[in-house]
Amino acid sequence: MSQLKQSLPQVPEEEIYWRIHFTVGAMIHSSCHHKDLSLLSSGLCRMDFEATLQRLISYASAGLLAAHSNHH
Repeated sequence: MSQLKQSLPQVPEEEIYWRIHFTVGAMIHSSCHHKDLSLLSSGLCRMDFEATLQRLISYASAGLLAAHSNHH
């Protein structure tokens, strides 16, 4: 956590925890429900481990680096 706080000094610690929580949720959902995406997309989207991992990394990185807005 300390490395994330150093890398994201503009993001409050509480927000970093939320972003990690959402990222882990996306990881779990993607690994457990990838067949749902294939069905939803009529086969257009298929699970390929490396490609899926790269998409997830891009998605998570954008979420971690997003501008902070006050939610209180």
